[in-house]
Amino acid sequence: MKARYAALLLLTIFLSLAGCGGKTPSGETSIVIAFAGDTFFDRRLLPEIKNGGDLFRDVRIAAADSDFFIINLETPISSGGTPYDKPFVFRASPDKAGVLSNAGVNIVALANNHMMDYGVEAILDTREILSKYGIAFTGAGTNLAQASQPVILEKNGIKIGFLSFGLNGPLDLMDATPKRGGTAPIQLSNILPILKALRPQVDFLIVALHDGEEYFETPILRVLTNYRAIIDAGADLIIGHHPHILEGIEKRANGVIFYSMGNLLFDQKYAATVQTMIGKVKVTKQAQKITAEYFVIPLVRNTSTFVPEFAKEKKALEIVNQLKKISIPLGGIQPVFQKLTNKEYITYSVKWTNG
Repeated sequence: MKARYAALLLLTIFLSLAGCGGKTPSGETSIVIAFAGDTFFDRRLLPEIKNGGDLFRDVRIAAADSDFFIINLETPISSGGTPYDKPFVFRASPDKAGVLSNAGVNIVALANNHMMDYGVEAILDTREILSKYGIAFTGAGTNLAQASQPVILEKNGIKIGFLSFGLNGPLDLMDATPKRGGTAPIQLSNILPILKALRPQVDFLIVALHDGEEYFETPILRVLTNYRAIIDAGADLIIGHHPHILEGIEKRANGVIFYSMGNLLFDQKYAATVQTMIGKVKVTKQAQKITAEYFVIPLVRNTSTFVPEFAKEKKALEIVNQLKKISIPLGGIQPVFQKLTNKEYITYSVKWTNG
């Protein structure tokens, strides 16, 4: 691709399109941000794509009222690069990238353990292709500074900041450094100064973190320590992923942690990986005061096509009860889920008794 090695620094994107939030006569403005978990479109998903299947039909409906939609992109998008010698390597064809924008996705996290599967060349292709589709991104680049570059978006007078960091386990050669390309690592010594600089620039600060033990419903100690430190440093929302199953939700001071969103679009059939969700946060600004309201939309991935679908009544309740159960070990104020009645799909508000 032309300009493959050009620095594609994504500093600030100002969106002026009419949004789903808006301004009221009282001067109150709001935006809605949807977010979900691990997403790729390769391997056993290819037949569904080839047959013209709509991978994101229900997801697109669920996200239709959102100004921003964030996912973790668990694959480079490229036809080049050299695969790493590891058990599982992912790479999505560039001609399939349109499925993301068709779903309404306009922000992606790149810092994960598969973004470097085909090296820096594939990362650069990914950045270029996402830019072509108008999708904002952060978390991987030609060096640590570029990989850690925040995205700043503005809508309806509300600025959000977005960062992405991830751990690659023993494959630390995939981590970006000042002189080497890769993904932005979860290193508090790097993250906390970035948060300190970014916090005054935005109204609502989101950090996507890719870490944890796969298929464990309780976050490991390292995750608890790092995620809580990042909230304490000023993040409003942490979107966690990597375990491939749902983990609990924690409210901490003025921030909220979704420890793992599970799989949004993935070709795994393990029972626990089939349950998933879309989270939403409505951010409201009035006289410089920011408030946030949270919601979850339970989804179930079809075990034949792997496509995420709206959960029916019984399954939706099962998912919410699971979220309640796995949030208990996190301690603190427990989330209260209230089913909304004015939605065409099952949605629950998430509240905390004194927050």
